Amino acid sequence: SQTKCHRIHFSGPPTFITTANRLDGTPFGALFGTIEERMKTVDAFIGVEKSITFRAQDPNHGDSTQIFFMSDPGIPNGADTGVSECEPQVLPVDWNPDGVFSACSVSARTVRWTPSNESDLTRNYRICAISRDDVS
Repeated sequence: SQTKCHRIHFSGPPTFITTANRLDGTPFGALFGTIEERMKTVDAFIGVEKSITFRAQDPNHGDSTQIFFMSDPGIPNGADTGVSECEPQVLPVDWNPDGVFSACSVSARTVRWTPSNESDLTRNYRICAISRDDVS
């Protein structure tokens, strides 16, 4: 009989990108585990702007990914969350040596904030984010 092959297409949700050196990834600890295990402490200084970029990628190159900040616990007063921005790129795939173009399966969103002496001197903040695609 003839051999028949089928391509199986995995459809999954986007996940945050994190790297060991944290230079181009999301500032998280481990990707799995309790909330405390996934959190990472980021230092900020009074009067100095701090930028924190969250980056997520969908495993499906045709999907569009967006990053949202959770209303609980929210973000520090005066912080600018910007918008979720697509990062178009050619992604490697095993079935095409040239890769495939993806307009928005990778996205980033940056929080910019300058702590002030009056309200932030002794405070600790938690910022929580979630990534979603256009099909989940």
